[in-house]
Amino acid sequence: MQTVQGIAAVAFLLVIVGAMLSLHMNRGRSLLDRWADENGYEILEADYRWMLRGPFFFRSNDKNAVYRITVRDLEGDVRRGYARCGGFWFGMWLSPDVTVEWDD
Repeated sequence: MQTVQGIAAVAFLLVIVGAMLSLHMNRGRSLLDRWADENGYEILEADYRWMLRGPFFFRSNDKNAVYRITVRDLEGDVRRGYARCGGFWFGMWLSPDVTVEWDD
């Protein structure tokens, strides 16, 4: 009986953690898509960065989503860089900011 309850509790926690990660990544991607639309970019690649956060390594936290991005502008030029979604203190939930640091 206790084994079944333990397995159910672990399964419940895994579902909750999975849902939280999904919400975090979806919110970050929606902010990134909105930023691209507002600035006239087409996102060619957007890789979520868990650890290797480039220039945002010390300037981001678990409340931010950081992406390695490749975009095309209206003139057809391709640029690469890192994008941090959300503000430093309140993350993505209270701040819709997207900060980009370009490679060039």
